[in-house]
Amino acid sequence: MRSLFALFSLSCGLTYSQGSMAIGFASGSDFRATAVSGQLTVTCPGSAPVIFTCRSSKLEPLEYDFFLGPQGVQADKVVLSVLRQDSSQRTKDSSYNNRTGRSEERFNLWVASLFQRPLLADGVNQVHYKLTLKNQTVTEGDFSVRVSRQPARSCKPKTVTSADPNDCVNEFNICGRYFEETTCQ
Repeated sequence: MRSLFALFSLSCGLTYSQGSMAIGFASGSDFRATAVSGQLTVTCPGSAPVIFTCRSSKLEPLEYDFFLGPQGVQADKVVLSVLRQDSSQRTKDSSYNNRTGRSEERFNLWVASLFQRPLLADGVNQVHYKLTLKNQTVTEGDFSVRVSRQPARSCKPKTVTSADPNDCVNEFNICGRYFEETTCQ
């Protein structure tokens, strides 16, 4: 039946993708992690220029992503429990939208900060999902996600002037903007 549908779709100019029906993250199950670093010189009002060595780890294709669940399941919440290759575990949840078949919020896959912890780590991550309706489990299952470590990249040095004096004291925000605006190779 799928072959017949695929043939019909192609003849009408439509596309059919088996992958679009997969349970997991919207952008797939293969991610690439890359360490990035570069030098940023910041000048703020009333202070001498400050030089920061900015460092981060980026995840491609996305650092935040939606969970896509099975079709036709009535649920109001999804819980993802991840067993990482290093044996550590993370659990996160989100509201679930029956009509779209996906989580209401994007899950933080990679960003680590004072207030956030990432769901994934390098290597193979075994993800157990549980969909619930009014706190009763309606379905559950498993999928895996691979995070492959890529060679580190250096970013071009940059000099900026900031109106925010905090940017010359704490590099966290200004380095984040630096990586968004700078090409790293």
